[in-house]
Amino acid sequence: MLFPVRLSRSVKTVYLTIDDAPSERMAARVVLLSKLRIPAVFFCTGARLSARPQPAIEAILRGFVIGNHSWDHPHFSQLTLAQAEAEISSTDELIDRLYAEAGREREHRWFRFPFGDQGDDFAGQDAPGALRVHKLELQSCLRALGYSTPPFADITHPWFWPRGADADWYWTFESMDWAVSQNELSVKDALARLDVHDPAQRLALGESSSADIVVLHDHSHSARAFESLIEALASRPLRFALP
Repeated sequence: MLFPVRLSRSVKTVYLTIDDAPSERMAARVVLLSKLRIPAVFFCTGARLSARPQPAIEAILRGFVIGNHSWDHPHFSQLTLAQAEAEISSTDELIDRLYAEAGREREHRWFRFPFGDQGDDFAGQDAPGALRVHKLELQSCLRALGYSTPPFADITHPWFWPRGADADWYWTFESMDWAVSQNELSVKDALARLDVHDPAQRLALGESSSADIVVLHDHSHSARAFESLIEALASRPLRFALP
Protein backbone atom coordinates (compact mmCIF):
# COMPACT_ATOMS: atom_id res chain seq x y z
CA MET A 1 0.00 0.00 0.00
CA LEU A 2 1.68 3.21 -1.14
CA PHE A 3 -0.48 5.42 1.05
CA PRO A 4 -0.65 4.01 4.62
CA VAL A 5 -3.49 5.40 6.71
CA ARG A 6 -2.25 8.45 8.55
CA LEU A 7 -4.78 8.43 11.37
CA SER A 8 -7.46 6.19 12.85
CA ARG A 9 -10.79 5.72 11.11
CA SER A 10 -12.53 7.77 13.81
CA VAL A 11 -10.96 10.87 12.27
CA LYS A 12 -12.75 12.77 9.52
CA THR A 13 -11.96 11.37 6.06
CA VAL A 14 -11.03 13.48 3.05
CA TYR A 15 -11.00 12.24 -0.54
CA LEU A 16 -8.71 14.55 -2.50
CA THR A 17 -9.46 15.09 -6.18
CA ILE A 18 -7.44 17.23 -8.59
CA ASP A 19 -9.05 18.39 -11.83
CA ASP A 20 -7.71 19.50 -15.22
CA ALA A 21 -4.48 17.47 -15.11
CA PRO A 22 -1.86 17.05 -16.34
CA SER A 23 -0.15 20.42 -16.28
CA GLU A 24 3.60 20.94 -16.35
CA ARG A 25 3.41 21.10 -12.55
CA MET A 26 1.76 17.70 -12.12
CA ALA A 27 5.03 15.83 -11.63
CA ALA A 28 6.05 18.11 -8.76
CA ARG A 29 2.58 17.81 -7.22
CA VAL A 30 2.77 14.02 -7.36
CA VAL A 31 6.08 14.20 -5.49
CA LEU A 32 4.64 16.59 -2.88
CA LEU A 33 1.55 14.47 -2.26
CA SER A 34 3.65 11.31 -2.08
CA LYS A 35 5.93 12.93 0.49
CA LEU A 36 2.91 13.91 2.59
CA ARG A 37 1.31 10.47 2.06
CA ILE A 38 -1.84 12.02 0.62
CA PRO A 39 -3.54 9.88 -2.06
CA ALA A 40 -5.56 11.59 -4.76
CA VAL A 41 -7.57 11.10 -7.91
CA PHE A 42 -6.22 13.18 -10.81
CA PHE A 43 -9.12 13.86 -13.17
CA CYS A 44 -7.33 14.32 -16.48
CA THR A 45 -8.41 15.62 -19.87
CA GLY A 46 -7.52 13.53 -22.89
CA ALA A 47 -5.99 16.46 -24.76
CA ARG A 48 -3.56 17.20 -21.94
CA LEU A 49 -2.80 13.52 -21.38
CA SER A 50 -1.98 13.13 -25.05
CA ALA A 51 0.44 16.04 -24.91
CA ARG A 52 1.94 15.18 -21.50
CA PRO A 53 1.55 11.46 -20.65
CA GLN A 54 4.64 10.94 -18.49
CA PRO A 55 3.44 12.68 -15.28
CA ALA A 56 0.28 10.56 -15.37
CA ILE A 57 2.30 7.37 -15.77
CA GLU A 58 4.47 8.39 -12.81
CA ALA A 59 1.33 9.10 -10.79
CA ILE A 60 -0.01 5.62 -11.60
CA LEU A 61 3.27 4.04 -10.52
CA ARG A 62 3.08 5.91 -7.20
CA GLY A 63 -0.46 4.67 -6.48
CA PHE A 64 -2.54 7.65 -7.56
CA VAL A 65 -5.69 7.14 -9.65
CA ILE A 66 -6.13 8.68 -13.08
CA GLY A 67 -9.75 9.66 -13.68
CA ASN A 68 -11.53 10.79 -16.85
CA HIS A 69 -12.35 14.50 -17.15
CA SER A 70 -13.40 14.44 -20.85
CA TRP A 71 -11.15 15.10 -23.84
CA ASP A 72 -11.09 18.90 -24.01
CA HIS A 73 -13.19 20.14 -21.06
CA PRO A 74 -16.47 21.24 -22.68
CA HIS A 75 -19.82 22.05 -21.12
CA PHE A 76 -21.69 18.77 -21.63
CA SER A 77 -25.01 20.64 -21.75
CA GLN A 78 -23.86 22.05 -25.07
CA LEU A 79 -22.92 18.70 -26.64
CA THR A 80 -24.96 16.19 -28.56
CA LEU A 81 -25.02 12.69 -27.10
CA ALA A 82 -22.65 11.49 -29.84
CA GLN A 83 -20.19 14.30 -29.09
CA ALA A 84 -20.38 13.57 -25.36
CA GLU A 85 -19.76 9.87 -25.93
CA ALA A 86 -16.69 10.70 -28.01
CA GLU A 87 -15.34 13.00 -25.29
CA ILE A 88 -15.66 10.24 -22.71
CA SER A 89 -14.64 7.19 -24.73
CA SER A 90 -11.59 8.74 -26.42
CA THR A 91 -10.17 9.74 -23.04
CA ASP A 92 -11.11 6.36 -21.60
CA GLU A 93 -9.09 4.58 -24.29
CA LEU A 94 -6.07 6.81 -23.66
CA ILE A 95 -6.19 6.19 -19.91
CA ASP A 96 -6.31 2.43 -20.61
CA ARG A 97 -3.13 2.75 -22.71
CA LEU A 98 -1.33 4.71 -19.99
CA TYR A 99 -2.14 2.10 -17.36
CA ALA A 100 -0.89 -0.60 -19.74
CA GLU A 101 2.31 1.37 -20.36
CA ALA A 102 2.78 1.71 -16.60
CA GLY A 103 2.30 -2.03 -16.23
CA ARG A 104 -0.51 -1.58 -13.74
CA GLU A 105 -4.09 -2.77 -13.72
CA ARG A 106 -6.71 -0.06 -14.05
CA GLU A 107 -8.93 -0.88 -11.11
CA HIS A 108 -11.24 2.15 -11.18
CA ARG A 109 -13.16 3.95 -13.89
CA TRP A 110 -14.03 7.30 -12.38
CA PHE A 111 -15.35 10.34 -14.26
CA ARG A 112 -15.99 13.97 -13.39
CA PHE A 113 -17.88 16.33 -15.68
CA PRO A 114 -16.03 19.57 -16.46
CA PHE A 115 -17.52 22.39 -14.39
CA GLY A 116 -19.76 19.77 -12.75
CA ASP A 117 -22.11 20.14 -15.73
CA GLN A 118 -23.94 16.80 -15.97
CA GLY A 119 -25.68 17.78 -19.18
CA ASP A 120 -28.66 19.45 -17.52
CA ASP A 121 -27.23 22.99 -17.57
CA PHE A 122 -26.89 22.85 -13.76
CA ALA A 123 -30.68 22.83 -13.36
CA GLY A 124 -30.86 19.59 -11.37
CA GLN A 125 -34.40 18.63 -10.43
CA ASP A 126 -35.70 21.79 -12.14
CA ALA A 127 -34.26 20.90 -15.56
CA PRO A 128 -36.80 20.92 -18.40
CA GLY A 129 -37.62 17.61 -20.05
CA ALA A 130 -35.00 17.64 -22.82
CA LEU A 131 -32.16 18.43 -20.42
CA ARG A 132 -33.35 15.80 -17.94
CA VAL A 133 -33.30 13.24 -20.73
CA HIS A 134 -29.83 14.38 -21.80
CA LYS A 135 -28.51 13.95 -18.28
CA LEU A 136 -30.01 10.45 -18.04
CA GLU A 137 -28.52 9.51 -21.41
CA LEU A 138 -25.09 10.66 -20.24
CA GLN A 139 -25.42 8.65 -17.06
CA SER A 140 -26.31 5.58 -19.14
CA CYS A 141 -23.30 6.24 -21.38
CA LEU A 142 -20.97 6.35 -18.38
CA ARG A 143 -22.37 3.15 -16.92
CA ALA A 144 -22.10 1.37 -20.28
CA LEU A 145 -18.39 2.25 -20.29
CA GLY A 146 -18.00 0.79 -16.81
CA TYR A 147 -17.99 4.08 -14.90
CA SER A 148 -19.43 4.37 -11.40
CA THR A 149 -18.80 6.14 -8.12
CA PRO A 150 -18.01 4.56 -4.77
CA PRO A 151 -20.93 4.35 -2.32
CA PHE A 152 -19.47 7.11 -0.10
CA ALA A 153 -21.43 5.91 2.91
CA ASP A 154 -19.33 8.19 5.13
CA ILE A 155 -20.52 11.35 3.35
CA THR A 156 -23.57 12.48 5.28
CA HIS A 157 -24.29 15.94 3.84
CA PRO A 158 -28.01 15.77 2.89
CA TRP A 159 -27.53 18.04 -0.12
CA PHE A 160 -24.94 15.65 -1.60
CA TRP A 161 -27.62 13.06 -2.27
CA PRO A 162 -29.02 11.91 -4.66
CA ARG A 163 -26.30 13.43 -6.88
CA GLY A 164 -23.71 11.35 -5.08
CA ALA A 165 -25.47 8.24 -6.39
CA ASP A 166 -24.85 9.18 -10.03
CA ALA A 167 -22.16 7.56 -12.17
CA ASP A 168 -19.93 10.66 -12.09
CA TRP A 169 -17.96 12.11 -9.19
CA TYR A 170 -19.12 15.40 -7.70
CA TRP A 171 -17.47 17.15 -4.76
CA THR A 172 -18.48 18.52 -1.37
CA PHE A 173 -15.76 21.14 -0.89
CA GLU A 174 -14.52 23.52 -3.57
CA SER A 175 -11.09 24.81 -2.58
CA MET A 176 -11.33 27.86 -4.86
CA ASP A 177 -7.65 27.56 -5.76
CA TRP A 178 -8.58 28.60 -9.29
CA ALA A 179 -10.00 31.88 -7.96
CA VAL A 180 -6.68 32.68 -6.29
CA SER A 181 -4.85 32.18 -9.57
CA GLN A 182 -7.31 34.57 -11.24
CA ASN A 183 -6.83 37.16 -8.47
CA GLU A 184 -10.46 36.82 -7.39
CA LEU A 185 -9.51 35.51 -3.95
CA SER A 186 -6.44 35.76 -1.73
CA VAL A 187 -4.54 32.72 -0.48
CA LYS A 188 -5.41 33.86 3.05
CA ASP A 189 -9.13 33.85 2.24
CA ALA A 190 -8.88 30.45 0.53
CA LEU A 191 -7.20 29.01 3.62
CA ALA A 192 -9.82 30.58 5.89
CA ARG A 193 -12.53 28.70 3.99
CA LEU A 194 -11.11 25.41 5.30
CA ASP A 195 -12.46 26.27 8.76
CA VAL A 196 -15.92 27.40 7.67
CA HIS A 197 -19.04 25.28 7.96
CA ASP A 198 -21.90 26.69 5.91
CA PRO A 199 -24.10 23.98 4.35
CA ALA A 200 -26.02 26.58 2.37
CA GLN A 201 -22.81 27.40 0.51
CA ARG A 202 -21.51 23.83 0.57
CA LEU A 203 -18.50 24.80 2.63
CA ALA A 204 -18.43 21.69 4.70
CA LEU A 205 -14.84 21.02 5.65
CA GLY A 206 -14.61 22.90 8.93
CA GLU A 207 -17.04 21.77 11.62
CA SER A 208 -18.86 18.94 9.86
CA SER A 209 -17.98 15.36 10.81
CA SER A 210 -19.00 14.05 7.39
CA ALA A 211 -16.34 12.81 5.02
CA ASP A 212 -15.65 15.24 2.20
CA ILE A 213 -14.57 15.17 -1.43
CA VAL A 214 -12.20 18.09 -1.87
CA VAL A 215 -11.43 19.48 -5.33
CA LEU A 216 -8.27 21.33 -6.33
CA HIS A 217 -6.95 22.00 -9.82
CA ASP A 218 -3.73 21.08 -11.59
CA HIS A 219 -3.23 24.48 -13.19
CA SER A 220 0.21 25.76 -14.09
CA HIS A 221 -0.56 29.19 -12.63
CA SER A 222 -1.99 28.01 -9.28
CA ALA A 223 1.21 26.86 -7.54
CA ARG A 224 0.98 29.25 -4.60
CA ALA A 225 -2.63 28.39 -3.76
CA PHE A 226 -2.26 24.66 -4.44
CA GLU A 227 0.78 24.18 -2.22
CA SER A 228 -0.61 26.35 0.58
CA LEU A 229 -3.91 24.46 0.61
CA ILE A 230 -2.24 21.05 0.53
CA GLU A 231 0.09 21.95 3.39
CA ALA A 232 -2.84 23.34 5.38
CA LEU A 233 -4.85 20.17 4.83
CA ALA A 234 -1.87 18.00 5.77
CA SER A 235 -1.49 19.86 9.07
CA ARG A 236 -5.06 19.06 10.14
CA PRO A 237 -6.24 15.90 11.91
CA LEU A 238 -7.64 14.33 8.77
CA ARG A 239 -7.54 10.85 7.28
CA PHE A 240 -6.73 11.06 3.56
CA ALA A 241 -7.97 8.08 1.60
CA LEU A 242 -9.00 6.62 -1.71
CA PRO A 243 -12.47 5.03 -1.70
